[in-house]
Amino acid sequence: MLVMGTHVPYTVYKGGTSMRKEVLAYMKYSQHLEIVYISTGNKMSKRQVRIHEVYEDTFRGYCYLRHAYRTFYYKNVLAVFPIHHPIKEVEFNE
Repeated sequence: MLVMGTHVPYTVYKGGTSMRKEVLAYMKYSQHLEIVYISTGNKMSKRQVRIHEVYEDTFRGYCYLRHAYRTFYYKNVLAVFPIHHPIKEVEFNE
């Protein structure tokens, strides 16, 4: 199902159907993504991700929210859309 957002159309999935193919395509073109994700603890979050590896049931990428490499389950991704603007890295001064 294609849903129109405020400025970018994005795809909504149920249960990871064809998500793997789409993630592979984004990885092929080095595209950064914004995903809506439900964690295993049923917490919803919006994350900006750069994909590095794609597996059968999961994909691995750098999460800009957590500033770390994370593993994501396709079945937990609710929506995905490409980011068309540069991601700003935030530095924290201690």
